[in-house]
Amino acid sequence: MHSGKCMHAFILEGEAGYDRELERTVRVNHRRSARTLIALPPPAALVMLMLGAAAQAQERPGTLSLGIQGQYGVIFGPSDMASNYDRGGGFALRIRYAIGGPQAFGVSFESQTFGGDSGAEPVDPAPDRLKLSNATVEYLRYFNRGEGRSQYVVAGGGLFHPSEKRTDGTVAVRSDGLILVFGGGVEIFVRRTTALDLSLRANALLGGDAVSATLEAAIGPHFYLIK
Repeated sequence: MHSGKCMHAFILEGEAGYDRELERTVRVNHRRSARTLIALPPPAALVMLMLGAAAQAQERPGTLSLGIQGQYGVIFGPSDMASNYDRGGGFALRIRYAIGGPQAFGVSFESQTFGGDSGAEPVDPAPDRLKLSNATVEYLRYFNRGEGRSQYVVAGGGLFHPSEKRTDGTVAVRSDGLILVFGGGVEIFVRRTTALDLSLRANALLGGDAVSATLEAAIGPHFYLIK
């Protein structure tokens, strides 16, 4: 009985010691952070405080963010679409919802146009423009939150809708298909709630006569809707 009481007292003392050590560590880290901020010039200290607050808000579950990107892409593969068209510009709308920790779910809407390939076999009327309208659901995993630059990887899938215009003005609408998205990017914060989002995405287009692929580089602002 006596040994049991001694063991219980030993455990309580150990837990109390751990709590005291944890509290001491937190105080030391706070003091170090404060000394670092004091040593910095006022503008740099303000930036550090803003980035720290932004990092906490970005990872808070329920944080919503919205981005717009301009992009440029190429299309390739054995399909008719890839054989007749080559490259062009577009734009994208990105909506993201933080789910806790450095993770988020997102929805992207893209409109990407590819011009006719001058090296393709001549036909009349010739291919003039291919437009892809994409809607995808995505998962994002972030790295290095709160350091001014935050990298991420993204994967997802959805649907794409192709339409083709010929040089005589006729428009042909192709069948919708499945699109798979893989890529990554970096957010460079210029303000507490505003980042410059640079990304590179590879898309697999499953549908039609054969598989096609696109590679897109994009850049644009991303805004965090933080209260």
